[in-house]
This record gives sequence, structure tokens and C-alpha cells, in this order.
Amino acid sequence: MFDMLEGDNEEDAEPPIPMCEEWSALEQMSQEKEVVGIYISGHPLDDFKLEIDNFGKGTLAHATGDLDKIKGHELSIPVICTGVQDRMTKKGNPFGVLEVEDKEASHNFFIFGEDYVKFKPYFLPGQFLFIKGKATTKKWSKDENDLEFKIISIELLSELRDKLVKGITLNIESENVTEELINTIYEILGKHEGNCSFSMQVKDKKEGIVKLNSRTKRVDMNDEFLDCLNNIPEITYKLN
Repeated sequence: MFDMLEGDNEEDAEPPIPMCEEWSALEQMSQEKEVVGIYISGHPLDDFKLEIDNFGKGTLAHATGDLDKIKGHELSIPVICTGVQDRMTKKGNPFGVLEVEDKEASHNFFIFGEDYVKFKPYFLPGQFLFIKGKATTKKWSKDENDLEFKIISIELLSELRDKLVKGITLNIESENVTEELINTIYEILGKHEGNCSFSMQVKDKKEGIVKLNSRTKRVDMNDEFLDCLNNIPEITYKLN
């Protein structure tokens, strides 16, 4: 009798949880969005804070809102591609729908003709993009105030830093300059040698600003290097 009971317990036992590879941060956030409808642990664009802060100009909300307000101004919007559609017009010409979102909004861009051929390589869900565009009069409209947001160029957001950043300038108040701080900075520089120029600006209340350009120190503008700088409260920096 007891043997039978033991056998039943074995049948009722919960199966072991299989070993699975841990999701990447992007995969986890994608699953959150699919199941809950919102990102919980962060936003995929958080990893591009430097690019957004230094090169971004405007948001999708600006590009899809009152276009009169941005007429004559070029916007530069970091986004993530969330979906794509390849379609045909009634005349048999191909066009595409690029579905994107940033931290504030989402939007579908309808792209036709030569623009579709040019931008189609960027039609990849999950791809981080840097879209430039401006409000222009619709192609076939006679009313100059009949506006649409037209995409001028698309680049990969991941390549933006290497293309646009040529150097970095550290800003330090003279009262915060110590031997320990200088040694810390040079130790960081030694660990992150690269191709970008490096300089410092020391601001003094009496003497003004003294700029020091390094002829020998060049740095790699990677995330680890910038994190090290962000952990030093005595300095701020500007990308060149």
C-alpha cells in the first residue's frame, strides 16, 4: 500500500524547471511590451542617452503634432523600429510603412518612390535609427500649408557616436582641482586610449576660463569611459 502511495507522489511531483539562457535587456523589455503593453524595467533607447542628449533634436510627438510649429526646422529623432510593411500601390509601385517609436510616441511613416529604395535597408524590426526630417508641403498639394513630415535621411543610431564625435572637453572649477582628481582623470585616460581628442577647461572666478588641449592624450568614447567620468561629481563634459 505504501509503495503505491509513493508511486502516486512521484507522478504528482512538479517537473523540474528547464535551464534557459537569460534574456538580454532588450529581449526582456520587448517581452514586457508584448505582454503588458508598456516597458517596465526601462526603455530600449536608454542605452543611447548620450546620442539622444547630444544629437537628438525634437521627438516623434513634434513630427506628428502641429507641423506649423516646426516648419522650417530640421528635426533629428532617435527611434526604434517596431515593425515594417512592404506594399504595392494600385499602379504596381512598391512602397513601405516604417513603424517606429521613441520614449513619447509611436508613428507609421509611409515611404514611396526613390526614398523607399534608399531607406529600405533600415526596415528591420528592433533596429535603432536616427531619423532626420522636416515639415514640408505635401507633394501633390497646391496649399503650401498642407504639411507632412518628410524623412530626409536615416542612419543607424549605433554608428552615430563614431561618425559625429571628434573629441571631448572636461569642465572643472579651479577650486576642485586637486592632485588626486588629476591622477584619477589620467588613470581613466590611460585605460581608454582611442582616436578622439581630449581637452580640459578650468574655470576660475578671477582668471576666467583656461583651456588646456592635450597633444598626446586621445580617448575612446565608449560607454565605460563615459561612466567613469559620470562618477566624478567635480567635472562635467561636452562632446566636440
